[in-house]
Amino acid sequence: MADDCVELRALNFKTFRAEEGGGGETQIDGQSWEEFLQDVLADEFQIVRSKVGAPHQKQNKAAMVEWIKTHPRGSVRIHEPEVVSWCSETMGVVTCTVTFNDKDYQNVKVFTKQSQGKWQCVYWQVTQLTPDK
Repeated sequence: MADDCVELRALNFKTFRAEEGGGGETQIDGQSWEEFLQDVLADEFQIVRSKVGAPHQKQNKAAMVEWIKTHPRGSVRIHEPEVVSWCSETMGVVTCTVTFNDKDYQNVKVFTKQSQGKWQCVYWQVTQLTPDK
């Protein structure tokens, strides 16, 4: 299971990289960012972003991919010492703090292991830690 936690930490990093989008040029493991997300996000995936009331606050898999296509964002800085992962044989959770546009955000991602042994993200929650000025 320790290897699974290492794999989940890597997937956590790669999902942030894929979220950068970049008009298709961002590559993760030889796939476009969109192909990567289609593979790693579960069909029932949900993300809840930090901005309450924003039209894009709650997104399913298709909505998130479409959002990234039209709103590619710059990179985030992951606070590596604060990355925490827990996993069992079939479920895993990764939490981390990131900095984006001079604000800190707490991210929690829940993964399930599919029957073929592949991890998929089923839920992603983002909470803004730095108050708006």
